[in-house]
Amino acid sequence: MGTTVTFDPPAIAFGVLAPGATSTQTASCAVLSAPVNVTASLSTDTSGGALKVAAVRSFIDVKQVNPPLAGETLGGAGAKPVPVKGFVTEVPQQVAESNGVTPLAVAAGQFVEVDVEFSPRASTSVQCQATLLINGDTWNPISIPITAEVGQVSVTVPSISVTQGTSTSVEITVTSAAGPATTASLIISATGSADSPNVTMSLSPPSVPVSQGKPGSSKLRAS
Repeated sequence: MGTTVTFDPPAIAFGVLAPGATSTQTASCAVLSAPVNVTASLSTDTSGGALKVAAVRSFIDVKQVNPPLAGETLGGAGAKPVPVKGFVTEVPQQVAESNGVTPLAVAAGQFVEVDVEFSPRASTSVQCQATLLINGDTWNPISIPITAEVGQVSVTVPSISVTQGTSTSVEITVTSAAGPATTASLIISATGSADSPNVTMSLSPPSVPVSQGKPGSSKLRAS
């Protein structure tokens, strides 16, 4: 029977990513007490290649002395000041790296990180799933579920001109370029500026249902 090793997080969720974008998530284990050879791969992958194991890396914690702040001393009022020598912290330092196919030799005292990358294309399924398999030659099998979604929403706002003391409204269009039907929440990040401190704006409605081929709209009123 092999050794049980735990990787965190226990599940990887990429959330929603637009076609053409790239995101990387990492799963890592604690410091190992025995050497091991590690590989990693994906199974039950529905992404059509948009998900992949980007790297398997080994690290070791190295002690680092942090210098004190300028003029920092120990001792209270009336006591002779004693210079502070600094404090020691541990920082991770990479030892080696593999593509997941070639076994990575990891020594005792090191820990492992596995990077998974999601790079959706226009043809990628809206909802993707896979399982990350991490194999150590002395470990029990490790599997981590992965979920990822594809989506992209754009907003078109025409130019607005309003005379002081009056109001005007324009129609803004919300379009779904990729992903499932959803409701887009519209937020005005700020009202008024240094150039127009007395301008206020409002949206009606503030939330717009959209789907591919069915854009939504909202009225933007400026006063």
